[in-house]
Parts: sequence; C-alpha cells; structure tokens
Amino acid sequence: MMDPLSIIASTAALLGLIDQVVRGVRKLARIKQTSLLLQQLNNELSDLRLIVGKVEDICRQASFRNSDFVFDQEALSRAIDRAKNAILELKKVIEYSLPAPSEKISGRIDRLFRIRKESEIRDGRDRLRDAKWSLSTTIQLGQMYNIQHPRAS
Repeated sequence: MMDPLSIIASTAALLGLIDQVVRGVRKLARIKQTSLLLQQLNNELSDLRLIVGKVEDICRQASFRNSDFVFDQEALSRAIDRAKNAILELKKVIEYSLPAPSEKISGRIDRLFRIRKESEIRDGRDRLRDAKWSLSTTIQLGQMYNIQHPRAS
C-alpha cells in the first residue's frame, strides 16, 4: 500500500523543479536561435507537468477519502525519481547555457551553444520523454487495477 501524502510531497517538489527549468528555457529562448529545440523541450515540460499534476490529484483524492491507494509503489517511486533526475540534468544544462548578466551575447556564444549544448538539451529532452512515458504508464496501470478491484480504492 502506498502513502498518498509522500507522493504528494514528491510531486510538489517535482513541479517546483519543472517550473524552474521552464523559466530557464524561456530565458534561453530569448537569447538563442534554437527555437525549435527549445519549443520541443518546453512542450515536453508542459506535458510532464500535466502528468505529475494528475498523480498529485489522484493522491489528494485518495487521502481526502481516506481510501486505500493501490499502485505499484516501487514502480511509481522509480518513475518519479527518473523524472526528477531528468529535470535536474536539464536544469544544469539550461543554467550553464545562460550567459552571465555581464556577458555580451554574441555570435560566438551562439556557435558555442550549438556545438556544446544542443546535443545535451536533446539528450535531456529524450530522457524527459522516457520519464514522462514511464510515469504515465505507471499511473494508467494503477488506475486500471483500481477500476478492476473496487474494494481496494
């Protein structure tokens, strides 16, 4: 049996991290000419935010109803950790991609960005997609189980 309150705490922390990365992506998009990649990343972050919000809603409903909440705790925990790790990696890449406030934005920075950071952001985007899929699948399986076993929910 899973404790919904611990999942709510994990999802709240994850939502905060997502928001930090979204702010960084927006700043980066204003100064870099990689709009397609950053737009794709922003879309992935938005999708993940919706999925994490759904996990949080499900857990809140279960805790308010004082009902049993049946999910594979280990799978859900791994999925949340995978998403958290992907977000933390992206956060590092995005933060290090932003020029310092005193640094002039030049063509040289853009070329260096493209060479060094675009592949890292692509890899991060792909890890984010994998984490999103894993979290979504775990939720769907848990919901199917709860529908098929109404006494547990």
